[in-house]
Amino acid sequence: MELRPHDEEVKVERLLRATRPAPDEQYAERLERRLLGRRPRAAANGRLRTALVAFGAVAAVALAALTLALAGAGPFGGGGQDVRAKDDCRLVEVTEIVRKPVVRETADGGTTIDYVRQERTRLVKRCR
Repeated sequence: MELRPHDEEVKVERLLRATRPAPDEQYAERLERRLLGRRPRAAANGRLRTALVAFGAVAAVALAALTLALAGAGPFGGGGQDVRAKDDCRLVEVTEIVRKPVVRETADGGTTIDYVRQERTRLVKRCR
């Protein structure tokens, strides 16, 4: 199988990435100490610091929410007042004619359903 130039470049790039030089750890520590004047921090120490900062932020938000709830403000305050628009509603008597089914016997002994018109009055809530 003949390799195209692109395939060769990909292989060379993989080889270079795999054999990337890395400095000796002791040399890197001495160099950091000499340049920065302090001992280098470990990666775990950085993760711990990030976790502590995140925990502190969450605790601060929780404390603020608790303070607002105890003060009766914010989303947790139960002011006891209903926050609704004033209803402009009243009950009105409505009279309508409805068809009521009635079962009747016929002269030959069968049954039939007839509808009788009746007036019905009921209360209806009307709002403006």
